[in-house]
Amino acid sequence: MKKSEISKLKEKAVSELERELAATRERGAELRVSVYRGKHSDASSLREARRKVARILTFINQNQHGGK
Repeated sequence: MKKSEISKLKEKAVSELERELAATRERGAELRVSVYRGKHSDASSLREARRKVARILTFINQNQHGGK
């Protein structure tokens, strides 16, 4: 994930982050199934999806608790 994408996530409201979180989790689930079935052999995209979920959750927690 590029720094510009991370800074865009930081600027979003909690409701937008929650929508992004749902979409990213859905994408991660699709990637897990496709890797398991052998249709998709790129595990790095699965790892990146998990990291993006973690980043979004971090930003949601920061926004809810008044952090930077």
